Amino acid sequence: MIRVTLKEHLQQLEASEAVKHPSQRRDVPSIPELAEAAGVTRATLYNLPSVQSVNLKLLDRIIDELNRQGFETELTDLLTTYPDEMPATA
Repeated sequence: MIRVTLKEHLQQLEASEAVKHPSQRRDVPSIPELAEAAGVTRATLYNLPSVQSVNLKLLDRIIDELNRQGFETELTDLLTTYPDEMPATA
């Protein structure tokens, strides 16, 4: 199973910016700010972790926007794999 981890990635970016000297810190976009910049609705981004199929064009827009803002981001930064749940055995 694949899960989109956009929120977690933004939290990691926040943490990495927080340890920098204040003059070198960049503002990490919030989900609403990122949605507006990428041209999608906030609901679309908030619902990403729970969708059954991943829209790669949408993820590409998000990655492009984060990179444009100076945050090096790759597809693997936004996806995590989890094992499928195992069926119960008798």
